[in-house]
Amino acid sequence: MPSSRSSLMTMTMLRAASWTSRTSSVVWWSAVMITVMHLRIL
Repeated sequence: MPSSRSSLMTMTMLRAASWTSRTSSVVWWSAVMITVMHLRIL
């Protein structure tokens, strides 16, 4: 029982880490696009 629980926690943490990295990359690309648009406006 504890082994299955620990594996479930590991899977949840891995999923959360991948989701966080994906979200951060999307935010980073959005910031780059906004910066490029501002530079073009200027």
